[in-house]
Amino acid sequence: VEKGWRRGVDQANRMFTIQLNRLERDLLGMALYRELLAKGMLTAPRLTEQLRGVTTDGPTLMVNDRLLEIVENTRFVTNDQR
Repeated sequence: VEKGWRRGVDQANRMFTIQLNRLERDLLGMALYRELLAKGMLTAPRLTEQLRGVTTDGPTLMVNDRLLEIVENTRFVTNDQR
């Protein structure tokens, strides 16, 4: 039992480290995106929004439902476009 417990703790520690590294990567990526956007090196995505009110998919009722759709993705801005 003790050996199994230690293996479980080791696995949990590895999973925690992997997820923490992923979170750090994502946060750094979001910060870089904001920096590049502020410098005019990227365009912001263009979105549309549909306010759908009350909707249902059968067993679930959604109030104030809204749908956001990306209609133009972010893109890099070249020097001649700035």
